[in-house]
Amino acid sequence: MRRGKQFADFCIVTNHGHEPGNWCQVPPDYEPSLARKLIDAGADAYIVHGPHQLRGIEIYKGKPIPYSVGNFFMDDLRPPVGADMFEEYDRDPRVHTDAEVAVTEMAKGYETDPGFADPIFYESIIAVTQFCDKRLSQLRLYPIELD
Repeated sequence: MRRGKQFADFCIVTNHGHEPGNWCQVPPDYEPSLARKLIDAGADAYIVHGPHQLRGIEIYKGKPIPYSVGNFFMDDLRPPVGADMFEEYDRDPRVHTDAEVAVTEMAKGYETDPGFADPIFYESIIAVTQFCDKRLSQLRLYPIELD
């Protein structure tokens, strides 16, 4: 954290997690403590993504902590899929792209987890913040639908 603040005026820490469950509205027990410690160490914001729904927002020492922005960050920002994923979804790496494997994986997810068809999966927010003297002075939330 200290190194990040040496190279930037503003430092955002993110956590991709699904605990205690994708459809749970409360953060896991460890998260509030972790978020606060990171802000105490210099983070200007701590943002959780991964749970498939919005969760509450805490303002701690003038810094925002959204405990889940829903699927706003669900842009499949992961390393290239491995050969096993191509095989599992009957795709050929010489013909198909990683994105096509991911689309197939999501479609399969609808079959095994019908929750992906739930409208809550597509609800998120864009948070616009304004800081004054390194403290949050305004937080505007704009609801969005991702489908």
